[in-house]
Amino acid sequence: MTPASANINVGPDGLTPEERLYQETVRHLQKSYSKKIKPLEQAYCFEGFHSAPLTPQDIGSKPMILLLGQYSTGKTTF
Repeated sequence: MTPASANINVGPDGLTPEERLYQETVRHLQKSYSKKIKPLEQAYCFEGFHSAPLTPQDIGSKPMILLLGQYSTGKTTF
C-alpha cells in the first residue's frame, strides 16, 4: 500500500493542481479589484468614511479567525 502523499500530482513548479488553482484565483481577484473596484473607491473617496483601498497582500493573505468565549470551552483546541 502506498502512502497518500504518493498519489498527489505535483507539477514542475512544485505545486499541486489545487495550489495552482488557488494562486490563479487570487491573481484574478487582485486584477479584478484593481481594474474595477479600486477606481470606484477612489472616485467616490471611499477611504474617507470606511477604509483605505486594499493592497494585493490584503487580497492574497490568509484569513484570521478570532475565537471568543468563556474559559475552558475549547477555544485552544479549535
